[in-house]
Parts: sequence; structure tokens; C-alpha cells
Amino acid sequence: MIKFLLGVIVVLALIGGAIKFQSDG
Repeated sequence: MIKFLLGVIVVLALIGGAIKFQSDG
């Protein structure tokens, strides 16, 4: 369960970073 939550957080962070990067670029 904890690993699942950590995985979700990592995925959301990667997606958010990608969107922010595209918005900046």
C-alpha cells in the first residue's frame, strides 16, 4: 500500500514536471 502511494506521488510529480517544462519551453 505504501509503495503504491509512493508510486502515485512519483508519477504525479513526473507528469507535473513535464507539463511545467512544456509550459516554460
